[in-house]
Amino acid sequence: MKFYDFKLAPNPRRVRMFLAEKGIEVPMEQVNTREGEQFKESFLAINPRATVPVLVLDDGTVLTESMAICRYFEETHPEPPLLFGRSPTEKAVIENWS
Repeated sequence: MKFYDFKLAPNPRRVRMFLAEKGIEVPMEQVNTREGEQFKESFLAINPRATVPVLVLDDGTVLTESMAICRYFEETHPEPPLLFGRSPTEKAVIENWS
């Protein structure tokens, strides 16, 4: 598994905050979008949309949206249930905010 990030970008920051709150460590690679690294062939092979964040799972699945990445980690690391709610009402309210 590898998380492609750029520390100055807001969407990857959302994932990093989620990982920190959950206490999850994931190998990360910086993709400097200010210098155009997202347009290199090696990165475009991973994400043709040329955006970060990207999470590549061990089975080769590629997730390119911050909420999808956070949802994956919530499902694979359900404790503590932090940011997606516990009850149906909490879950719906949180989804409404997103």
